[in-house]
Amino acid sequence: MDIGWLNFFFQGILLQPFCHLFPFQFKIRTNPAGKQAVIRHALRNAMVPILPSILAEVVGVLSGSMILENLYNIPGIGTVFISALNMKDYNLLMVDMAFFTMIGLLASIILDLSYGFLDPRIRMGER
Repeated sequence: MDIGWLNFFFQGILLQPFCHLFPFQFKIRTNPAGKQAVIRHALRNAMVPILPSILAEVVGVLSGSMILENLYNIPGIGTVFISALNMKDYNLLMVDMAFFTMIGLLASIILDLSYGFLDPRIRMGER
């Protein structure tokens, strides 16, 4: 992803909760502790759409590491993947793909669990 796009996206997401806080503006101007509370609540609500984009960036960095490791001849899991692909070593290729899949699934599970901490309205399995 492009850094400019991420900056534009994050800025829009972080400013959106402040547009809905009209009743709190008097409290923000008069009470410094109120300002801290509103910012804390607004940032927690703003992090809900930001977290999945951070997960997508982590997966993108992992796929980019294959190219960089091969380009600069750095030994790593990306180099093993490319060499297994070139030598048609299907067993090693499947293990390597399973490793990258497990990293993606683990990041997705962490993301799902973090939703409950970020936004108390989101609870898993409750009715």
